[in-house]
Amino acid sequence: MDNGHEIINHDNIFSFTVRDIDGKDFSMSKLQGKKIMIVNVASKCGFTPQYEQLESLYEKYKSEGFIIVAFPANNFMNQEPFSNSEIKKFCSLNYNVTFPVMEKISVKGENKAPIFQWLTNKKYNKNPTEKLYGIFRNS
Repeated sequence: MDNGHEIINHDNIFSFTVRDIDGKDFSMSKLQGKKIMIVNVASKCGFTPQYEQLESLYEKYKSEGFIIVAFPANNFMNQEPFSNSEIKKFCSLNYNVTFPVMEKISVKGENKAPIFQWLTNKKYNKNPTEKLYGIFRNS
């Protein structure tokens, strides 16, 4: 598992290993060659119905090498209060989610997960525009 001090050692998204919602290692390297959409999600957010739309999008395009990787986080007004097991149950029962959902992480602040540190900092990800393509938010 990566720690916050190791983000410098990542040349690309595929060098990260994160944990899935069940706590198992998930190597991003197995996504090489795919079109990846990374999303930050929350169960009690006004945009929670996005799970249904994301699942529909995933089902429509997964045969073309498209994949969604969801990262639940509780950084925005405590909108993800659930544990990993509760998040998994919520996604399955309410939205029949089949795309990969990772363990709950922090996506901002001092405890920001290494993968999100990398995604949001052009010093590491070499994205000259400083815009995030692949992490979609309403803003």
